[in-house]
Parts: sequence; C-alpha cells; structure tokens
Amino acid sequence: MAPTVGTVPARAILFDLDGTLVDSAAAIDRSWMTWANEYGLDPLLVRKFSVGRTVMDTVSILQAHTTNLNLEQAVQRQIVIQCGELDDVFAMPGAHELVSSLHGLGRRWGVVTGAYSELARLRINAAGLPHPSVLVCSDDVTRGKPMPDGFLLAASLLGVSPRECLVVEDSAVGVAAGRSAGAVVVGVGGAAGDFAVDSLRDVSALLSSSH
Repeated sequence: MAPTVGTVPARAILFDLDGTLVDSAAAIDRSWMTWANEYGLDPLLVRKFSVGRTVMDTVSILQAHTTNLNLEQAVQRQIVIQCGELDDVFAMPGAHELVSSLHGLGRRWGVVTGAYSELARLRINAAGLPHPSVLVCSDDVTRGKPMPDGFLLAASLLGVSPRECLVVEDSAVGVAAGRSAGAVVVGVGGAAGDFAVDSLRDVSALLSSSH
C-alpha cells in the first residue's frame, strides 16, 4: 500500500544536500568548466557526464577521453576548485524554515550527500544553514547513490530504523537510494518519490500534518 500523509513515521528526516537543501548548481557547473579547461577537455562533454554524479564517478568516466588525467590528482583538483566556488551557493526556498521547525516537531535530521565532507560543510556554511546532527558524505561510504549505504549509515548514526526515516531528494538516483534503504521518499522539484512536492515548503506541510 502506498504511504499516506498520516502514515509517514518520520522519526528522522534525511536530506540530500545539493539541489535539495542547497542551490549550488551554478557553482558546480562553473567549477567543472574551469576544470575542463585546465585538463584540455571539451566543456560540453564534461558537463554531460558531471550532472548528477559524484566527482570520483565523473572523473573516472572522463579518463577514457584523455591520456592526461591521473584519477586521484584530478579528483582532488576538482574538489579544490569547488571549495573555492561558494559565492553563489544559497539555501533552497523553504530550507531555513524547514530545518528550524524540525526540533519543535520532534524530528531528528541528517544530510546524506555525494559531496566530499569538506565541501559539504563549506556549502552548508555558505547557505547559512545549521549543521545537521549527522552528515554522511561520499568519503564516508564505499558505495554512493543509488546504493542505499549512505542512508543506512545515517539512520544508524541517528539511532532509528531506515523505515522510520523520511528521505528528501531531488534526483532519480537519490530517490532510488532512499527506497532501497527502506525509507519513505519525498521527491522535490519533479523527482518521483512516494510523495512529490514542488518545494521544501511543501515538506513542512507534509510533516506538520503527519505529526
């Protein structure tokens, strides 16, 4: 049976970061374009493979298109570039209000992201958001989304069952990871979860009605 608002357990909320809590799209794209020029790669090719993928996965794919790319060095270079691109990183609409309301609603919360930990913390700071109780990044798990490892780890660290978690995601791979973990998934901005909402403001309403 499909979940309804009244049956969402939601002892904890697990958010994706980029595109869900934080608008970093312009910064990420600009970072990859800078990186592409440094490595002599077609920027359009880099853009094609970088959208929705981790830095490691993107660089691994692009290795096939050049002989001048050391995987570890290229990954680290991209992370350095992204860490310097924070001027236009903002909180998504409704993000501040939503995370501020969670304590009053009795919900713990965490972030599960494909970003590296240093970069994730910098983006949370740049967006002016409070840091979550649990932050699981790509360097904390062996397998990233769409595998469930990050959500399973976050639930364990919060002391709840994955089935008691509400996952909030904006991408198909994130939705797949949340579902594979056994969580109820809210898809934001067109992502097809168990619930589909336009913005984080709608997530607030969903939680309030299930409290």
